[in-house]
Amino acid sequence: MRFIDLLIVVTGLCSYSTLAQTTSTLPNQTEQGALHRYKKFKLWGYKNSRNETVIPCKYQSAGEFEFGLATVSVGDYKCGCVDKNGKIKIPLIYDQVYIYTNNLVLVNEGEKWMYLDATGKQVSQYKYDVVKRFIAYTAPVCRNNLWGLADTNGKEIVPCKYDDVNGCYGGIACVYLKDKWGFVDLKGKIVLPFQFDKATVFYNGYAFVVKDGNKNLIDRNGRYFAKNKYKSIGLFEDGISLVQKDSLWGYVDSTDHEVIPIIYSQLDEFSNGLATAKINHRSMLIDKKGKVVSEIYDSLVVKRYNNFAIIRKNELIGMVNASLKEVIPCKYQEIDFYTDRILKARVDDKWELWDSSGKRISSNLYDAGLSYHSKVFYNPFDMIVTRNKKNGMLNDEGVEIIPCIYDAIIPGNRYGDELENEDVAIVIKDKKWGFINTDGVLIAECKYDTAVNFNGTTGLAKKAGKWDIIKENGQIIGGIPYDNISVFRSGFAKVKRNNKYGYIDTLGRATIPCIYDYADDIEDGVVKVARNKRYGYVDTTGKIIIPCLYDDCQDFSSGMAAVKNGKKWGFIDNQLELVIPYHYEEVYHIHNKYAPALKNGKWGYINDKGYPVLPFEYSTWIYRRSTYCF
Repeated sequence: MRFIDLLIVVTGLCSYSTLAQTTSTLPNQTEQGALHRYKKFKLWGYKNSRNETVIPCKYQSAGEFEFGLATVSVGDYKCGCVDKNGKIKIPLIYDQVYIYTNNLVLVNEGEKWMYLDATGKQVSQYKYDVVKRFIAYTAPVCRNNLWGLADTNGKEIVPCKYDDVNGCYGGIACVYLKDKWGFVDLKGKIVLPFQFDKATVFYNGYAFVVKDGNKNLIDRNGRYFAKNKYKSIGLFEDGISLVQKDSLWGYVDSTDHEVIPIIYSQLDEFSNGLATAKINHRSMLIDKKGKVVSEIYDSLVVKRYNNFAIIRKNELIGMVNASLKEVIPCKYQEIDFYTDRILKARVDDKWELWDSSGKRISSNLYDAGLSYHSKVFYNPFDMIVTRNKKNGMLNDEGVEIIPCIYDAIIPGNRYGDELENEDVAIVIKDKKWGFINTDGVLIAECKYDTAVNFNGTTGLAKKAGKWDIIKENGQIIGGIPYDNISVFRSGFAKVKRNNKYGYIDTLGRATIPCIYDYADDIEDGVVKVARNKRYGYVDTTGKIIIPCLYDDCQDFSSGMAAVKNGKKWGFIDNQLELVIPYHYEEVYHIHNKYAPALKNGKWGYINDKGYPVLPFEYSTWIYRRSTYCF
C-alpha cells in the first residue's frame, strides 16, 4: 500500500480535512424493537409492534428512535426530539437535530451549532459555525473561522485557535497553524512544533508527515522511522509495517529489521495471521515469520470477508478455506460465492453448488448464467435458478423449494415507498399465470392470462376478461368486472371501466366510483380526479374535497389550495372561497405562509393574503428543506 493510500485511510478513519462535510453525520444507532413511524394525511406519528398508535400523526417529519429519542419537525420544519411517550424533550425550535448519545444532542439554530443534553439544556460553552463528526470521542468544531476539538460531553477540550484540525487520537491532536501542521495535547501544549506540510493523527504510536516533499513516519517524540528510505511505508500493526523498496515488498519491525524479506513483487496486509505474497509470477500464503504455509499456485485471490481463497492451478480453479484445506478441487473454469454460505462452480456451461465446508449441495446442474436475486422473496438468500430452460427457486441452504418447472418466476418489486409482498411471486407455466409462496405452495393455479403481483396480502389475476382478487391464504374473490385494475397500494387499487376511472378496496368494493376521466395515484389519503376536463380532489371514500370546477388544481396545504382558471392560478380556502385572485401563470404550495408565484414571466414571493413580499424579478426558484430560494 502506498503512502498516499495510507494517508487517505488514516484521514478517513481518524480525522477530517477542510473539505469534509460541514455538518455532522452521526452514527446510526437505531434501536431494535422500537416504535416505528407511519404516515397519515401528510403527517407522521409512531406505532408499536402491535400496530397501536402511541404518538399520533402530527409531525411534518419523523426520524427513527435512537437512545430513546426521535427527531421530529412541525409545519415550519422546526425540529426537536420526543421520547417514546410522545413527550417533547428537545423543543421544536431548531433547524437541524442530530442525536449522538443518550445524553448528547447536536442542534443547529440559524447558522450556529451547539450541544445539548437529553433535557434540552445547552452543555457546550460556545455556539459553533461548523461541527464535524465524532472520531475517537472528539469532534472538530469551528467558531470565528478557527478550529478546535470538543469531547462527547460537549466540552471544548482543544480551544478554537487553529486554522484547521485533523482530529485527535491517543490524546494528541493534529492541528494546522500558519501554513504548517503540528501536534498538541488536550491541554493545548505543543507536542511537536508546526513544521509539516501535511500530517495525519497518530495511530499505534506513529503518524504520517510530509516535509520538504518527503513522506515519512514519525513517533510521538518526533523521531523519524527509516527516514526517506522506502518508496512506500505502511502503518504499524502488531509491531510490523509493510514497506516497498524499489519495486519489491516486505515487512519491517520498529527497529527497521526485515522480519519478512523485501523480495516480493506483490505483498498484501495480514489478515488472520496470513498474507498473500507473489514472487516470480507464483502466488502463496505466508505467516508473520515469512514462512510459506500454503501450496504454490498460479494465482491466489483471498476473499477476506469469509476467509476463503480462490486458487488456480494448471488453468483450473478451486478453493481453499482458512485452514488451507482444498475444499473445492481445482477442476472448474470459474468459481465464486453465490451467497455468503453457498459457492457456485462452473464446468463448461453448467453450474454446481457447494457449501462453505466443501460439500457439494446438490447433484443438480444448473444452466450457465446462474445469478443471485437478493430480493426475490422476503428471505434475501432465496434465489431463482434455471435448469433446462425452466425456472425454480433455492433457499439459502441450496435446497430446491420450487422445482424447475416454470417458464418464469416474477418476484415482488418496489413501488415508491411501498414494498410488494415478497413472500409471494408470480409463476408462469405454458403461458398461464398463477401465484406461489416461499414454501413452493401454489396460492393460485397457473390458469390466468395475466396477473399483478401481491402488495400486502392481495394480488390480482385476469381470466376471460374478468379479474379475480386473490388473497395470500388462497381465498379468491372472483369476477370483478373492470377493464383494468392496477396494483393495490395502501389497500386500494385504481380501476378502469368504459374509459372511466375509480378505486376499489381489497374486497373488490367500489370506494371511488368509475365516473372520472382521470384519476391520479392516492397520496396521503386523497386523489386528484377530473371530469369534463375539469380537475378536483376526492378522498378514498369518494367524498369531494375540491369539486371538479378548475382547469387544474393542487392539494390543500396550510389550509389553502392552488386552483387554475383559464391560464391563471389563484388560491381557495377550506370553504372553497377564492382568497387570492387568478393573477399568476404558475404557483406552488403555500408553505410557512408563503409561496413562490410566476407573474409576467418572472418569479416572486407572495404571502397567504396574496400580497407580494419579494418582487417579481427572478428567473427561477428552488426548494430547500425549510424554505424556497431564488
